[in-house]
Amino acid sequence: MMVNKAFEAGEAASSGLVVIEAGALRKAVLYVEEKGYTRVTVAVDANTFKAGAEAFGDALTKTGIGVHYAVITPDASGTKLA
Repeated sequence: MMVNKAFEAGEAASSGLVVIEAGALRKAVLYVEEKGYTRVTVAVDANTFKAGAEAFGDALTKTGIGVHYAVITPDASGTKLA
């Protein structure tokens, strides 16, 4: 598992690494707040929505940040293209 050390230190997560750890959703909400965003779009499929995107969106909404979900659905062969 890769952990973005710059993000842990409170710096912008510009390295493109994915953070998977306890508290990652809270850190992502703080990041969005610090950037001053008032609306965000979260790309999800059914699995990622259940795995954490819904909780992320709920947390953002509680801070007054608008959330839109871009739902990625599989094509006829089951492939998900974004």
